[in-house]
This record gives sequence, structure tokens and C-alpha cells, in this order.
Amino acid sequence: MAAIVRKCYSDFSRFLAPFSPSGLTTLVGAPLSVFGVRWASKKQGGSTAVRPRKHRGKGLGLKIREGEFAQAGSIIAIQRGYKWHPGAFVGTGRFNTLYALEPGYVRFTKEVLRPHFMSHLYKCVVKKIEPEERENVVRTFVHVVPEPQVGRFKLVKMI
Repeated sequence: MAAIVRKCYSDFSRFLAPFSPSGLTTLVGAPLSVFGVRWASKKQGGSTAVRPRKHRGKGLGLKIREGEFAQAGSIIAIQRGYKWHPGAFVGTGRFNTLYALEPGYVRFTKEVLRPHFMSHLYKCVVKKIEPEERENVVRTFVHVVPEPQVGRFKLVKMI
């Protein structure tokens, strides 16, 4: 196979030799390839950077609003970062998702944020604020107010 390629190349070089000492050149003076160049015959698709893309939303935001009833384990808010902070009977899941720990009504309050300096909240929220303003950091907290346990009891076996 290599002998055939060498023979073909030597045949081409025999035809190219009379045109210039360094091989065949174009009118501008740039050397041409021995096997030629194939130019694009169709316009290519190009970049899609300017075209609008349609993506589904991330589903962030409040799922249960203030005053509504939340079952235990139901998601109250899906968020990135801490737009709302967990309060009484509210847990934090992955990506700071807030969920109800007990069945009850959802309440929002504005409170001063005073986390322990070793906690995750201190590293994420308070550390980014100027040292003079760290004493009065007011944030929105989400609480679940449990239902009163009126008339509910557990039957105890008599001994």
C-alpha cells in the first residue's frame, strides 16, 4: 500500500515540477496541497448562541403560603441560598429546601439573625456582611404553628 502511495505521489510530483521549484503554487503564491482542497459547498449550521433556548423552570419559590395548612413533611419553599430561614418546626433539606416537621399553619416573621459562629448560617450569610452591621441582621423566618391537641389522647392499657 505504501508503494502505491509513493508511486502516486511521484506521479503527481512529475506534473508539479515544471510549475515552480517548490511545487505547485496558486496565483497568490501559497503552495497547494498535492491532493487538493475541497471547499464547503453548503452553508453550515453555525452557532446557536443567539437563538433563544427553551428550558423548564427550576420550580423555585413558595409552595405553601402564610396561613395555609402544612402536613408533616410537606415542602414549604424551594430555594437556592437562604431567602427564607427555618424557624420553629421547620427543617432544611437539600439546597436549603424548607419543609414542615409537624402539621400546622405556616407563619412568616422578620427576626434578627444571630447564628452561632461555627454554624453553617454564619459562614453562608453573616460572614458576607460588614462587621459593623452584623449585630442587626434582619431576615425572614418561616415557622409552622402546630394545631392544638384538643380531644386527642392515646388509650393506655390497664394493668
